[in-house]
Amino acid sequence: MQALVNALYCLAVDVEVSAENAEGKLSWLGERNDFGLPLPPKK
Repeated sequence: MQALVNALYCLAVDVEVSAENAEGKLSWLGERNDFGLPLPPKK
């Protein structure tokens, strides 16, 4: 379960820092700011 959660965190970070996201080319269900992925906890 922890490996799955970590994989989702990595995916969320990769999407957030991608060039496509910076250019506004990514969306999920019409949303450009929230892709429905869990973000890692902030320290």
